[in-house]
Amino acid sequence: MNIISSQEHQATSHTGVLTLANDVDPRTLQLSGIRRIDLHFPAFTDGRAYSQAFFAAPPPGLCR
Repeated sequence: MNIISSQEHQATSHTGVLTLANDVDPRTLQLSGIRRIDLHFPAFTDGRAYSQAFFAAPPPGLCR
C-alpha cells in the first residue's frame, strides 16, 4: 500500500484507477488491470476504508 500526497493524486492519470465508495465490497469486483484504488476516508475513526484496503490487497507474495 502506498500513501500519496494530494499533489501526486491530482497529477496522475485516471487509467487503471478505481475509486470506491465506503459501501462497496472490493471482493465483489474484478480488479485485474487496476493499478490503484482510491478509498474515501470521511473521518479518522471511520474504519470502512481500512477494511476495503485489507480485502483489496493482494495476498503476500503476489503482486497485481
